Amino acid sequence: MGGSDAFVELEFTLADDEHPAVRLSESLDCRVELLDAVRSSDETTTAFFDVTCGRSVAVAEHARPAGHARDVRVLKQHDRGCVAEVSLTESVFETLASVQVPLQSLVITDGVARFVATVPPERQPDDVFSLVQENHAGVTLVRKKPTRLAAPFATRTAFQSMLRERFTDRQWRALDLAFTHGYFDRPRRITQSGLSEKMDISPSTFGQHLHTALRKLLDTVFTDVD
Repeated sequence: MGGSDAFVELEFTLADDEHPAVRLSESLDCRVELLDAVRSSDETTTAFFDVTCGRSVAVAEHARPAGHARDVRVLKQHDRGCVAEVSLTESVFETLASVQVPLQSLVITDGVARFVATVPPERQPDDVFSLVQENHAGVTLVRKKPTRLAAPFATRTAFQSMLRERFTDRQWRALDLAFTHGYFDRPRRITQSGLSEKMDISPSTFGQHLHTALRKLLDTVFTDVD
């Protein structure tokens, strides 16, 4: 699967005013761009949008929870608009992240969202398209293009969110503790026994979780690399 055109770029459009960012773009004739998105444990996504239309006060008035939005806040106003935080359910970001497909970009103009995802070699593009279409009404596939390399992930948190899906809670916790407490430093700042105490498990069980997590991390980095 390591061919030069192993990745496939999918470009979609979505016109659905149940999405608050789409509604903002349509009602205020402004440009809305996704800056970052983070998946939450309660199956919601916190998304941060840059809203550019020159009417920041109007943005605050129109950015109300409705449809797929649980909460909307204007975080910062600037000369051309604002930065808004939106708590979303049933988001495109959530759908793509569930199958480890990165959302590369999402821009909304004239009430139509245009977003791009890069499907990695281990996924079937048609399956990804079917999943997006099934979960989101009004989605249209406008382009399907092989690409030699995956474009950079949209955000660091997008990558971390998709990577997190590959681990169990204990594997992720073991890896996090080992990194943050200096287990990989030289000299080590903590022993495996010390880390196992923080998880309230035996050193051997901790070692198994850490070894499995490291193996998954390395698989993610090196699998299908030419």
